[in-house]
Amino acid sequence: GTDPFVKDIDRKFVNSKQISLSYDVRDIGPSGVSAIELWHTSYNTRAWSKHSDYPIDAKNPLDGGPTKKLAFSVQDEGIYGITLVAKSGVGLGDQPPKVGDRPQFWIEVDLTKPVVQIINVNVGNGIEKGKLTVSWSARDKNLGANPVRLSYADQIDGPWTACADQLPNSGRYVWKMPEQLPYQFYLKVEAVDLAGNIGEAITPEKVKVDLSTPKAKILNIEPSGR
Repeated sequence: GTDPFVKDIDRKFVNSKQISLSYDVRDIGPSGVSAIELWHTSYNTRAWSKHSDYPIDAKNPLDGGPTKKLAFSVQDEGIYGITLVAKSGVGLGDQPPKVGDRPQFWIEVDLTKPVVQIINVNVGNGIEKGKLTVSWSARDKNLGANPVRLSYADQIDGPWTACADQLPNSGRYVWKMPEQLPYQFYLKVEAVDLAGNIGEAITPEKVKVDLSTPKAKILNIEPSGR
């Protein structure tokens, strides 16, 4: 299960091992800034290591201009603490972070899609006519409050039309079907996690919503005139 302490960490979710961050530097003296150091710690170890140095071109010093950006990458999924340390032109700067120091920023790299299964699709008849009840299961360690979307399509490769969005992961939804609906269609359940990964499940066959049972009735019989 999820570590209970992790819930308390206010962190940014990303679904890539390649990460870009923006920053600014304050209190720059006359010698300018010679480098930015990026330090990182993993949530599990709390030990810090220098990830990389970013030398700053002395001819193009950091001033009050636009926000700066730098890019870095991580090897695995997980929760990382990130801290930047600036060095002045004469090599002065904050002390590097040490064990127990809180990072300036927490991130969680999450590349795993939610696991979604459609459990049952039931088309109502009688007094329930016009209602479709879908039940599903969606599992992921980083699902948000309203992660589920339902959609339908005439063909299994789309295009898909959303019929309900931002549903809670309650496992069940009753859809009041509109009038202009195909009499059969594929149904898709999607779940999106906080990092933007999307898992989906599609009905293996078309859902048939025309539950009419035609009845033939003899009106008259007469000879065929042979």
